[in-house]
Amino acid sequence: GVSPPPLKADLVIVLPLAFVAAGPAPKNVAEIDFSELMGENPTDLLGRKEGEEDKSLDDVFNNLKSMAMKLDINNNLGLEGTLVVSAGTGTDLFRKELVLDSPGFKQSRLDLTKDDIEFIKRNNPFTPSFRLEIPNGTYHLKKNGGLDVKITLSIETDIDYSIDLQGGK
Repeated sequence: GVSPPPLKADLVIVLPLAFVAAGPAPKNVAEIDFSELMGENPTDLLGRKEGEEDKSLDDVFNNLKSMAMKLDINNNLGLEGTLVVSAGTGTDLFRKELVLDSPGFKQSRLDLTKDDIEFIKRNNPFTPSFRLEIPNGTYHLKKNGGLDVKITLSIETDIDYSIDLQGGK
């Protein structure tokens, strides 16, 4: 005879994902560091090569009117807190904060001060860390949730170039 086909069954158990955040006093916030997700060798946010001068970027920095980080954030993780973008050590620090207070898509702009811009100029590569600070407590993450952040730099300059349209005649 013919043997019957094998019987196969899959069992799926959906478990809610929860965790307890317990950061130290006095801040009482826990930090989730996203820097490792950027790879082992993150590149300069301006595309500069370490140790190399970039004449076109020098022109931009010398004629800079304003600079800002634009962030498109899609927060469907179920967490609220503060997104911290930082770089440097000791007293030479770059730090910007953005409150994530609602789920869904949010566009934000972090204006950079003159000191921020000077920090970026002298720190090549400029590879800031990205952390989410959340208050101590118990959190339940949403199923299929996620946190997507897209960062672009907006630079406004005032560069005045003369172009010879007659081919140097």
